[in-house]
Amino acid sequence: MSKKKRSLWWLYTGIGLIGLVALIVIITLGDFNIDAEGEETPLVVVDPLDEVRERALAIRTRDTLLAGTSVHGVDVGDMSLLQAREAVQKALDTEGEQFSLTILADGGNKVLTGAALDFDSDIDEVLQTAYDFLRSGESDEETVRLAEEVAELGKKYDVTVSLSEESVAAYVATLALDYGTEPINATVKVDGTKLTYTDEKSGLGIDQETMTGDILAAFAGGKKEISVPTQVLEPVITRNMLETQYKQRAKFSTSFSGSTNDRKFNIRKGADLINGTVLAPGEVFSTNDALGVRTLKNGWKMAGAYAQGEVEQQAGGGVCQLSSTLYNAVVLSDLEIVHRRNHSMRVGYVGGGRDATINSVGNIIDFKFKNNTSGSIIVVAYTEGNSLHMEIFGIPFETTEYDQIKITSKRTNTVPIKAQETKDPKLPGGTQVVTREGKQGETWISYKEFYKDGKLVKTETLATSNYGMVPQLISVGTGPTPSPSATPAASPTPRPTPTPGSTQKPPDPTPDIPEE
Repeated sequence: MSKKKRSLWWLYTGIGLIGLVALIVIITLGDFNIDAEGEETPLVVVDPLDEVRERALAIRTRDTLLAGTSVHGVDVGDMSLLQAREAVQKALDTEGEQFSLTILADGGNKVLTGAALDFDSDIDEVLQTAYDFLRSGESDEETVRLAEEVAELGKKYDVTVSLSEESVAAYVATLALDYGTEPINATVKVDGTKLTYTDEKSGLGIDQETMTGDILAAFAGGKKEISVPTQVLEPVITRNMLETQYKQRAKFSTSFSGSTNDRKFNIRKGADLINGTVLAPGEVFSTNDALGVRTLKNGWKMAGAYAQGEVEQQAGGGVCQLSSTLYNAVVLSDLEIVHRRNHSMRVGYVGGGRDATINSVGNIIDFKFKNNTSGSIIVVAYTEGNSLHMEIFGIPFETTEYDQIKITSKRTNTVPIKAQETKDPKLPGGTQVVTREGKQGETWISYKEFYKDGKLVKTETLATSNYGMVPQLISVGTGPTPSPSATPAASPTPRPTPTPGSTQKPPDPTPDIPEE
């Protein structure tokens, strides 16, 4: 071995021995260090991997957002979710208040501001995304690295803000109330004796659906002004619709020429109260409700009326002619009869079985009918001279089975007049005076006949009416008989008494005394 090689061998051997000695020392001393006072202390060996793991765990379990995080321009680093939401919402509210849109309109421009609207945003979703960043999925080293990167460079999140479509639509609806002109529907009313119509008119208003979309688009696109989109507003009801709906279904007339002036007054007053009545589908008409209570205080006059077979003066006497005339018009119109009652005695202005009585005292007796059609009906009631007219207007008959209705009636039974005698001491003995003509009792049946193109297609029984017999009243004198020498006093001419069992028809009652 050369001298040089021997020298290197000793050098390497010496180094090895030194290392071996150091290793022995370490093994011998164990986990202890000798402090300044010479005492042994545990030796702490720091593992870099444990430090990274602890930092990553702290990042994943934090209760705040990462430092360096901003949402919609607001620094929310180290904030809790609640704190971050309050801070970001405040910024959004300020941004909304600054929104302004000019609306160009012919009637004057208007400025829409954010204060009048509501806003929608995805603030909660965005904040949750920022809060969840680095809480799972990455390795410890990557979590620490990304957290340090956010702290140094920052991480931004944007909130998407939009106008609430519901609030915009509500604003547009309010604006529409003040803009343009409303359409005007055609109308129908009773003018005296006939129906008169007014034409419909179109209006001009805001196209609300289009304008709502324009405002939403303006906000999204940053526009500062829009024009009002207009549209023609068509009326709901046209004159043609009304003229098609209101056709004369029936008309019926009676005469009151034989009435007293006060009775004529009552009939004309009642016709005015009924005239123009409109009934919606399913609505019931009450004659007593239409006329009200008949009293002198309410403007009615005293006139003859039936009361238990007698004729007496009552306020509003004669209005039964209104209810009877209306009854016939209603039947001919094919409307539903709700309540009808015949008089106690047959009247002369309509045929037997075709009358309808009412009374004012307590409104116990009434004539009622119902609008059983699918459209409204109008009652036209008026007088011309001494004639009373009732007309019913509404949609044509809703059937193809018939197109016209007629009423017929026939007497099916009679009750002979009975005489009732009453002694009267004021009359000379042997004399008789008829103080009231009696009326025979009668039963009538009325029929409803249905026609199609002028041909009878079916018949229905309408009503059975019973009129009570009114006895004939005879006063029999029981007073003293004048002596033959004395000049005989004029005595009333006796009236013939009816033959028992007679069925002759008595004269019709005076037409100006309908029952009340």
